[in-house]
Amino acid sequence: MKISLFLISCSLLTVSFFSSAQGKYDPLAKCYEVTANEPRTAVQACLLDELKLTEQQMNVIYDKSKSDLEDTDSVAAKSAIDALASSQQHFIQFRSAECQRQSALLMGGSGAGDVLLACEIKLNQWRAKVLLNN
Repeated sequence: MKISLFLISCSLLTVSFFSSAQGKYDPLAKCYEVTANEPRTAVQACLLDELKLTEQQMNVIYDKSKSDLEDTDSVAAKSAIDALASSQQHFIQFRSAECQRQSALLMGGSGAGDVLLACEIKLNQWRAKVLLNN
């Protein structure tokens, strides 16, 4: 578990470094660039791969945060665990609603699904960083 958390931390730091060095990280632009000479469907596959990675990162960090709280010898630990779980549930609801909103702005255009996935990727990265730093 420590190795997994270390690898995820390194990948988040890599994304953070890339983001600060290159401006705001944009998974959609990255996937467009990576799949430039491939069929259009490759963009969605790239985004789905990125989404899966960010979900795994976020879940490992969430599980580690929860585990750390469970290992705490404090009467307030249960309250903190409940707050963490509630926060995660509300984050997922927010992510879904916000990314649906961003996608809907394209009025059903062909890139709407890509925008939705890119939004979920960015918000997962944000959430993982928040969990990692707190």
